[in-house]
Amino acid sequence: MVEGYPVFLTDTCTGCNMCVEVCPTAVLKVDPETKVVAYANRDNCIFCGHCGAICPTESISMFGITPESEENAIKTDPPAVRAVKMARTCRKYHPEPLPKEDLMQALSIAKYSASSSNIRPLHFTVLSRSLMDTLSLSIAKEVSKNPRYSKVAALVEKGIDVVFRGAPHMILMSAPADKAAVAMADASIAGRDIQLNAESMGLGMFWCGFLLAAVASSQELHDICGVPEGHKILMAMGIGRPKVKFARPALRRNLEEGVDITFK
Repeated sequence: MVEGYPVFLTDTCTGCNMCVEVCPTAVLKVDPETKVVAYANRDNCIFCGHCGAICPTESISMFGITPESEENAIKTDPPAVRAVKMARTCRKYHPEPLPKEDLMQALSIAKYSASSSNIRPLHFTVLSRSLMDTLSLSIAKEVSKNPRYSKVAALVEKGIDVVFRGAPHMILMSAPADKAAVAMADASIAGRDIQLNAESMGLGMFWCGFLLAAVASSQELHDICGVPEGHKILMAMGIGRPKVKFARPALRRNLEEGVDITFK
């Protein structure tokens, strides 16, 4: 397999800092001397491809894939394929709340989402930023009990919103506890459909794993979220107006037979 770490074309890099801003694991920096992108912590790379997707000068390649090749490919892609390729997790938002009409429009697509036996057990609860602010530190402290996320609470206490990423709203998907096992697949499908619909409206979304982890281990936090009684929270997604716009699909490794795909 081709090595996936970002490769920089320093001759065309302008030091705009956009790749640094969207990197979720602080891998990149703009070198103060050369004024171009460089590694801050290469070992933190999760190969998400966001840096290559946002670079305005096509100066970052990954897995031997160039920005130009991705841009050329989507020019001939059917609209549905293009929408899937261009969908990105957004971790930078304008703080202003969305009109209720926009939230309703984003959620309305879920009536078309696949559901096992068409049971449709999902309920959608939309949290305001004020409630999110109430929850944030408690969620951070709960997930910080996991050694892998031990620094989350300290970051939130410093005012760094690693839990909600600055989003003005959270969408929670829940279902009656006795239907939760089946409804989990429904929530995953609906979540992706809502994300694609929201992006078509110029909105951004992200999947909030910290909230899910916290409410799974703390009934008190689960109850504060205000989902219907007897329901279990299955999915949590932030939504708002994005501060960033990606120029092309993420640069990702191609699936390979014998590595990712097996025929029997």
